[in-house]
Formats: sequence, structure tokens, C-alpha cells
Amino acid sequence: MDTENRSFSEKMKLSYNPTTPKNILCDLAQDESWSIRYNVAINPNTPQDILGQLSKDTDGGVRRHVAENKNTLEDTLLDLVQDKNWFIRLKLSKNPNISSKIIISLYEYEKSLKKPDRIIIRVLYKHSKLPHITKVIIKTLYGEML
Repeated sequence: MDTENRSFSEKMKLSYNPTTPKNILCDLAQDESWSIRYNVAINPNTPQDILGQLSKDTDGGVRRHVAENKNTLEDTLLDLVQDKNWFIRLKLSKNPNISSKIIISLYEYEKSLKKPDRIIIRVLYKHSKLPHITKVIIKTLYGEML
């Protein structure tokens, strides 16, 4: 099934359909339209290596969906920890499948910023996988944000 000769509408339907074959999703991940790549990034059937490629997309919405996708590999999620777009880091912090390693990395990155994002600090503080010692540190340093 060639995606190159398909209409935008057909590609859109394929990109968000969880039964779309992986080889088609791989083709669609290269599409020039950000909205097609956006849907591929959130599709639960998208292969992990393609999610890794999409994590470097120029479009923030595509990277955001990679951060939210429960199938994204930890190494890919770790790459998104230092994304300059705060909203991508926020979505990453809300991913229920992130490890404590990623939570701590997110905290360390926020702490390194001149002005850490208040919402991300709050989400990290409330995350069930946040180690207790990190919770104490956050409360001490950023109590007014909580």
C-alpha cells in the first residue's frame, strides 16, 4: 500500500487508525504534513524506532505526542527531558509510564533553568514515582510554587 499517491484525507485516516500496519505508519512518519506526523506520533501501533525519529521532529506538536505515547522508549523520553518547549516537558511529566529516572532528570533540568516552570514542578512533586528525597528537596526549594 503506497502512501505517496494517497489523498490527504486518506493519509489522515491511516495515521490515527490503531490498526494501520506498521510499514504504513513508517511511511506516514516521513510525510511533509505535520498533522499526519502528529497522528503517527500518538498512534499506539507506531514502532518505537519511528517514535525515536519523530522525537526530533521540527514540529512541537509531533514531539509532544511522542512524549505522551505510552510505547515510547525510555531513551527517547530522556532525550525529550531537555526539549526547549515547556509544554513538551509538561506532557512528558504527565506520562504515567515514565520512570523515576526520567522524573529526576526532568526535575534536574527544570532546576537548571533560570526560571523553572511552576506547573511542571507541581506535577513532578505530585508524581507517585518521585523519590521521597527529591520530594523533600522540591518542597524546600520551590515550596511557594506548590
